[in-house]
Amino acid sequence: LTEYGAEAILKYHSDNPVNHDYSEEYQLLFHEKVYDIIVEKDLWGSFVWNMFDFASDSRDEGGMKGMNNKGLVTYDRQTKKESFFYYKCNWNKDEKFVHVCGVRFHDRATESINVTVLTSSPALNSDLYIYNNDELVQNIVNNDKIINVFNVVLKEGINNVKAVIKDSDSKKEIS
Repeated sequence: LTEYGAEAILKYHSDNPVNHDYSEEYQLLFHEKVYDIIVEKDLWGSFVWNMFDFASDSRDEGGMKGMNNKGLVTYDRQTKKESFFYYKCNWNKDEKFVHVCGVRFHDRATESINVTVLTSSPALNSDLYIYNNDELVQNIVNNDKIINVFNVVLKEGINNVKAVIKDSDSKKEIS
């Protein structure tokens, strides 16, 4: 399977991502679905298009002339998109980590939001805790999923959603 990918421009976000909305949320959804197919079909090779956004004179997609924004990381190599962390969760077999998606999705006009939390495969079967402004929202004992979606009721003002995994073996907290 060659050259699969979806555009993601950091300033575009969506609660209901759809094809060609150029949101990070759609890019993550796209890669999740394609990866499931790759695993299900037991393909022997696949190539994400592309690791980094890159210049392409003939392109004019999503209001970004001259750029291909299908990378998992931005053109300047400074910002890892949500889909980068999805692959890191699946492919990294050593590091225990958790990642809260949507940190660039500001100024929401709803009372509650769905927050996607990615957990690395080595951290599976640990307890997962979700907090909003240091107040426990939900926890999952022995979390066995790389992707979890939590509904978080927003407070007035700034909200800080945090995910923590508690490793039962070492009693260590990772956020």
